[in-house]
Amino acid sequence: MKTYSKRMMWNPAQEKLVDQVAKLNDKRFQAMIKLKDLLTETVALKWSHTEKHMASIELDAKVCPQLHMQK
Repeated sequence: MKTYSKRMMWNPAQEKLVDQVAKLNDKRFQAMIKLKDLLTETVALKWSHTEKHMASIELDAKVCPQLHMQK
C-alpha cells in the first residue's frame, strides 16, 4: 500500500499558497530574531546610560558635597 502525502494531492494554487505561507513564516522568524537583537541592544544601551548617569551623580556629589547635604 502506497502512502501519499497530502501535498501531492494539492492543486497548483494550493501549492503556491503553501509556498507563500512558508516564505512568510521564514520572514516572520527572521523579523523576530531581529526584534530580539534590537531589544537586547536597547537593554544594553539603557544599562550603560544608567551606569554613566550614576557615575555622574557620584562625581557631582564629590565636587559639590555641600549642595547635596542641604537636600
